[in-house]
Amino acid sequence: MKDYEAKGILLKDNFTKDFVIRYSDIDEKNGLSPAELVNILQSECIRHSAAAGHDLDWFRENQRGWALSFWHIWINDVPKEGDIIRVETWSKSYRRTQAHRDLTVLAEDGSELIHASTRWVLMDMETRHPVSTKPIMDHYCFEEERPYRDETFDIPECSDAAEETSREFTIMRSDLDVNRHTNNSSYVKWAMDDISDEIFAAHTVCELVVKYHIESSEGQKVRSICRTEKLADGRILAVSTQVDANDPDTVLAIVASYWK
Repeated sequence: MKDYEAKGILLKDNFTKDFVIRYSDIDEKNGLSPAELVNILQSECIRHSAAAGHDLDWFRENQRGWALSFWHIWINDVPKEGDIIRVETWSKSYRRTQAHRDLTVLAEDGSELIHASTRWVLMDMETRHPVSTKPIMDHYCFEEERPYRDETFDIPECSDAAEETSREFTIMRSDLDVNRHTNNSSYVKWAMDDISDEIFAAHTVCELVVKYHIESSEGQKVRSICRTEKLADGRILAVSTQVDANDPDTVLAIVASYWK
């Protein structure tokens, strides 16, 4: 078992780890990019799992793996280059093949910058089918309960009046994770590239909702259809539906972002 103590701390009600925002984490606005935010959050989940006794080696040996099925991320303020942030995560009691966890990102003064709710599915990596979380889920739970945000795990939709654009691209090796499937953060990166220069320059992303449908891999061609519209509260909603370009009925992921 690796020594994970230096990589995070297990407390009574959460797993916590400090991060420094690196130059490579930021975008042209000097803020943490949405894709790198997702990388940091999923890294926290992996570290918590390892500290709880189930690291990447354990999952490989036991032919098991957690598949992320849903993100809902609320962004109150965006960390900047050089900022020190604290990421905390806690898990909810299991339900069949699914598990829920929340995460929060705190500034040095303790204020909440970001909150995220997630849903995961435990997979048999050989059959690619979901399996019960019961044998391992108790390891992820904490001595003291922490509150969760109410979450419906629904993707917002644009109205018929929304503007639509589309583009095609090929999944590259740099998009993959250790399992040689597209990294969860890559879908967010693609959705951010769908955003027009006008929206990106004048607005800041304040909420992300991501639903993953099926895995994708290197060499696969993707078509991303992005629909955008201005809402009554002044925010802009952008919804990127990422499909297999050779089979448009096959949805890979849907990424919705709100911009203020």
